[in-house]
Amino acid sequence: MASLLAALPAPSKHHVLPTAPAAPPAPAQTMQAFEPPPYLKRRNFVPRRPEDFGGGGAFPEIAVAQYPLDMGRPDAPRSNQTLAVSMNAEGHVAFDSLLAQGSNKNKIIHADHKALVPKLDRMTKEALAKPDDEEVKKTIAETQAALERVVQNKLSAANPATLPSQPGGPQYIKYTPTQQGPATCQ
Repeated sequence: MASLLAALPAPSKHHVLPTAPAAPPAPAQTMQAFEPPPYLKRRNFVPRRPEDFGGGGAFPEIAVAQYPLDMGRPDAPRSNQTLAVSMNAEGHVAFDSLLAQGSNKNKIIHADHKALVPKLDRMTKEALAKPDDEEVKKTIAETQAALERVVQNKLSAANPATLPSQPGGPQYIKYTPTQQGPATCQ
């Protein structure tokens, strides 16, 4: 590197950048730490802002709704972004449970590499073969029976004629008023 610099000629011009005059230093603005009034001198003190609490908690002797550090404030925007982390059997983070939050709650999520790899026991010729006619008819009959049961249950629930009979018939009681106090009519 030194031989390269020695081989170069010396610069013929010197460039000097104009410099702006240095600004006088601004007075340092220090932020004053606010301390709440001492215990017996809080007569008209009402904490409203987070600074009024002095980094501490609420004042129980002041009978006003207080929200230190804006905790529990009813008008604060509610955004709970905390997720519970669960572990799988091997002690690793179960990312599929993290993905199944919010709008993905009812969706099937395949978060592992195992979900992408086809299962070898399902790749046999018997498993991949088309079902025969007897098996197709059996499946159709089972499905039809299940659907008929669902429809029957819906119809019987909607039909008021199928209300269960209650034990015992109606009882009629005749009301006859009696005079229990002295008669005041004359």
